[in-house]
Amino acid sequence: MSIRANVDARRLDQRVRLQRLVDLASPQEDTGEPRQRWEDLVTAGDRMVAAAVDGRKATEPLVTDGLRTVSDFTFWLRADVIQRLALRPADRIVWREMHFDIIDLPDQQLRSRLIPVTGRAGASDG
Repeated sequence: MSIRANVDARRLDQRVRLQRLVDLASPQEDTGEPRQRWEDLVTAGDRMVAAAVDGRKATEPLVTDGLRTVSDFTFWLRADVIQRLALRPADRIVWREMHFDIIDLPDQQLRSRLIPVTGRAGASDG
């Protein structure tokens, strides 16, 4: 039986992009440091994957210049997508043109058809 079985496609009503930070071949001229760029993991078609997006939990961590709002969202992704793309915590999710750092990617050994991936917006500039 396929991993896709028993997943209600109507629940996956949002489109997200999954991205990975990659090193470019040539270093920066002034510092010699490697240049990096975020690239989409899905390269065929429209570069988007279906997801369900749940709830927003906002916290307000203290930073040097005052308060900055940080929002955590749960993105429900199909287990086969996570496995095929080898998604890892260093990657990020782009939803509605907002960047979310992956802060929790549970290792569920594909027991579940949908895997909850927690993303945080506002933690970095992307």
